[in-house]
Amino acid sequence: MQISDAEVRRELDRVVSSPGFLRSAKLACFLRYVVEKTLDGEADTLKEYSLGVHVYQRKQDYEPRTDATVRVEATRLRTKLLEFYSTAESSGIRIDLPKGTYVPKFVSLRDEPEEVTESSPSPVPAEPDSAGTSAKGANESRYSLRWIVVASLSAALLSSAATSLWWSAGNTRRVPTVDSQRHFLEGHRIWARTPANAPLQAAIAEFRQAVVADPNFAQAWVDLGAAQDAQADVDRQARPEWLAKARESELRALQLDPSLAQPRRILGSRYLFQDWRFQDAVRELGKAAGLDPADSHGQFLYISALAIAGNLAEAERSADAAVLVSPKSSEASALRAQVHLWWRRYRKAREEARRAVELDPGSGFAHWMAGVAAQLDGDLPAAEAEYQEAIRQHPVEMRSKAALAHLRAQQGRIDEAHRIVKDAMSCCDARQGWHYVWALVHTASGEKALALDALELSIRDREGSAPYAALEPRFDALHGDPRFERLTAEFLKPR
Repeated sequence: MQISDAEVRRELDRVVSSPGFLRSAKLACFLRYVVEKTLDGEADTLKEYSLGVHVYQRKQDYEPRTDATVRVEATRLRTKLLEFYSTAESSGIRIDLPKGTYVPKFVSLRDEPEEVTESSPSPVPAEPDSAGTSAKGANESRYSLRWIVVASLSAALLSSAATSLWWSAGNTRRVPTVDSQRHFLEGHRIWARTPANAPLQAAIAEFRQAVVADPNFAQAWVDLGAAQDAQADVDRQARPEWLAKARESELRALQLDPSLAQPRRILGSRYLFQDWRFQDAVRELGKAAGLDPADSHGQFLYISALAIAGNLAEAERSADAAVLVSPKSSEASALRAQVHLWWRRYRKAREEARRAVELDPGSGFAHWMAGVAAQLDGDLPAAEAEYQEAIRQHPVEMRSKAALAHLRAQQGRIDEAHRIVKDAMSCCDARQGWHYVWALVHTASGEKALALDALELSIRDREGSAPYAALEPRFDALHGDPRFERLTAEFLKPR
């Protein structure tokens, strides 16, 4: 039987307004985004990258291969849907998120028999790969009651560390008011339909109405802050004002519920890359990493903050722990390779980076890491091969193009190095900063004065990569220069 868009939206509202989804607001946002995109005829845009940017507020240079958040959350969403439909009264429609895809299915139950017995079970669809591509068998399926209960309980055990946080001691969350929920959901409906880099004032207005209707709705404060933070990247002239508002919202959310990981990660990132309050960054990112161990991007930020703050030994212990916890994780191995690079252990960095590539050959971050390690270890052909593979996989990602330009400069091919950077500037989004890239290229070509000029501009403009300068092995030729020491000491000033 044909299901109308209006029926699907009514069912969506019913699902996300249920107690289980109100306790998991991000999963509600995830579900609303994929449903709305599908109804709007944009199902082909539902990829891991777009979900990371639009639902989880990752930056435009977000790398899905090194940040498993979307994959982990998709698994949790499937579990949450199974839990909902195992207990909710049937409305005649079911929303499914089949394994192997991020495109939801809308299933009419009106033509199904009232009971589905175990004598004719449907096969369980295959799990999606890391890129979120479709798998065979991800068709509409019928679930026996026993299968639903078993699957729900099994997945709930796997995600208990995250879900139990809602019930942690001292947590005062409760079901928000109906009016607040309505504005909160409308805010996410608007956000889901807003193109990347477009203004978010309409969504912000709805989130603001949500917290006015219920000032104790912690997740609404979180998402208000996230929307304000995203608006700061769009409205560059009013950026300081938007960031100040975002910080107020995030702090309010933490006052209401200290167990929330997302606002701590956002605050920690701001302390790390904008305010250069590195000890504060370590504190907030450490708490966020503890609250959400599955967030590999959060782990990377925490390890970076430790290293930049001068605690490289603790950064190494944290990277080692990540590998012990997830020995088959490419992201964890790449993180440990990064720490080896900071220690100037190039051979060990190469071994760990090669392991990261073996675990996930599609990881641009792992190929980039392997290239840098090979280049610093003196194997330039191997470095070039890794950079070219990373660029082939991610043509608009700045990091590997910058590394290739640095390699060309080291080889004495200065004009080619400059051309690579200029071409990259025309097509790549680089919040990490182009001054920093030019500093790397000039250092490799032996132009120390130009390198220091570029690095000074990077620090002046507070580019995202600037705090890494003292750790960066590719700047070793500048060490000992009084100007370089003065510039990098800027990061260690108390703030």
